[in-house]
This record gives sequence, structure tokens and C-alpha cells, in this order.
Amino acid sequence: MTPRLGRRGQLSALIIWASVAALVLTLIFLFRDQLTAEQVTGWFADNLLLASLAYTLILCMRGIFLIPSTPLLFMGIAVFPAAWVWSLNMIGIIISSAIVYLMVRSFGFDYLVRERYRARAVQLSRLMQKHGEPVIIGWSFFPVVPTDVIIYCAATLRLSLTRCLIAVGIGEGILITFYVAGGNQLLTILAD
Repeated sequence: MTPRLGRRGQLSALIIWASVAALVLTLIFLFRDQLTAEQVTGWFADNLLLASLAYTLILCMRGIFLIPSTPLLFMGIAVFPAAWVWSLNMIGIIISSAIVYLMVRSFGFDYLVRERYRARAVQLSRLMQKHGEPVIIGWSFFPVVPTDVIIYCAATLRLSLTRCLIAVGIGEGILITFYVAGGNQLLTILAD
């Protein structure tokens, strides 16, 4: 069992989270002129390895901030080859899901999800007690709901981390395949 942080630890984690979010927003605001689509795409093309690492790191950390991965996926579709963006997104989502799962109890982040998605969390908890992995696969495949909520429920119900990640991988893998194929098709149409 993972020990919970005390009130001081939770407050420290919240301060760190808010500081990182404020820093990112400030940098975006200060450098908005340098963040045009052409400049970002050019930088990604010139620095594929570094861009891939930065992109994957953002995907890995986004779950902590309850940021959906879909906008990041579409950004990736625009700048990375199809198989590459699929692979990076799968790595990012699996790592992000594991981080959320492990941090739910340790850092007390469960209150963020509980407050934001209260009704869904209660319903999902009941459903997952009966059906577990199929619910996680279906939830992960459904495009308009955040996967982090199902990870929260899985962690609070103490479902196996490995089984949870496999189920998320199956659901998200199918969804990302559709997104990447559709996004590349759309880019081809727009380029003509």
C-alpha cells in the first residue's frame, strides 16, 4: 500500500503543479510570436529526436494536469510520420496512465478528479466492480471522455496496474489508429 502524503505534502504538490502550469502559460504568452504553425513544424522536422522526446514527455505528464491527449495527438499528426506519432502517443498514454494510477493515492490527486467528475466517478466505480477491464477498454476507446477518470477509478478500486494498462493500451490503441489514419487523410485532402 502506498503511503498518503500529509496535508503539507499535498499542499506542496499542488503548489508545484500550479507553478509548472503558470510557467508554461507564461512562456506561451511571452513567445506567442515565435509559436506559429510553420515555425513549430519546421523545428519538429529539423529536430526529430529532440522533438519526439519533448512531445513524449508532454504526453507522459499531461495526465497529472488533466489535459486531454487528443489535441496533442492532432498536433503530432501534423508534424510526425503516422507510425511514429502512433508509437509516441501510445508510450505517452501508457506512462501517463501509470503515473496517474500511482499518484492518485500517494499525492491525494484523487480529490481533483473526484470534484471535477463526481457523478461519472461514482457510476464508473459501480460498473468497474462488476466488469473491470472491458469497461476500461470501452472507456479508453470512447473519444469524448478523459481516460484519466477511468484510471482514477481503477486505482481507487485497486485493480491491477498491469491489467489496467493493458486495457488502456487496447482501447487507446484502436482510437489512436483511427485518429492517425483520419488525420493523415484530412491533411492529404487539405494539401491538395
